[in-house]
Amino acid sequence: MAAIRDTQPPRLPKFPMGGEGLIESRLSLLTAEDDQDSRRFFDQQASTIDMTAAALLNCEFRNLAIDTIIAERTHVNHVLVDSCRTALLDIRSIGMENSHSYVRLSPILNPFYFAYSPSNGLSYKMRAGAEYQFSERTSLSFNPLIGYNFKYKQFFFSAPLRYTFHKGHNTWVEYTWSNGNRITNSSVLKIIEHERMDTIDFYALGLDYFRDNSFKIAFNSGIGKHLNVNIATVYHRRSAMQRTLMQLLGKPDVYRSFAPSLTLTWMPSARLPIFTANYERAISNVFKSDMIYERWE
Repeated sequence: MAAIRDTQPPRLPKFPMGGEGLIESRLSLLTAEDDQDSRRFFDQQASTIDMTAAALLNCEFRNLAIDTIIAERTHVNHVLVDSCRTALLDIRSIGMENSHSYVRLSPILNPFYFAYSPSNGLSYKMRAGAEYQFSERTSLSFNPLIGYNFKYKQFFFSAPLRYTFHKGHNTWVEYTWSNGNRITNSSVLKIIEHERMDTIDFYALGLDYFRDNSFKIAFNSGIGKHLNVNIATVYHRRSAMQRTLMQLLGKPDVYRSFAPSLTLTWMPSARLPIFTANYERAISNVFKSDMIYERWE
């Protein structure tokens, strides 16, 4: 209703004296009051509807934000799972590279890298590789092999580090350190049996098994298109698997050898076989070397 001023008296409607006019005037007043009450009611209802709509929209936006976060986290989780699955099970190598270098690692679980033999049992190995190119001809590479033998419960590795002078001529120098190689040497047992003249089965004691650690430096170069020359020096340190028994028998438990070698490789053509000749001879008293042998292949 309109505001009433204090200085003026209220304006009251003048009702006709007839009954019908009085009833219509009263109805008009009631209708006016009802309209004002209806407006107040609908204004309140509109405010309530606006607040409810705002709350619903706020809730909806929150749900959308939560759904977005869950979707992003789900995507990240899928990416991590795919990456782990690739690293564990994919047969292809994984790594990174650019125009001058690369780093690669074989999958953690590759069925082709399992090996088994009756003497050495089950073993598993992994390969890694890294290379940096100084130019189109020269580069530095490192390609280690890492493995584990389940029968002997021992880790083994081979770590070749190579510097290439000229890729076109296959000219390089390489240093290789390896361990875990198990070899047998029956000549030691023959000497023990000859000295002891005993009925003991020394073969059953495993005295002919040695753990081999080797260090090798090699230089390689191609001569022309068909001939390749490799000059190397290899140092072996062979320690007995049964060191205590060897000491009780009065025999050395460590044997060392130092041997230069020469390898010639002839490749007549891509369709013909490759011919290789190798000669190696051990030299005593070099870095405590005490073994002498000569080998042709």
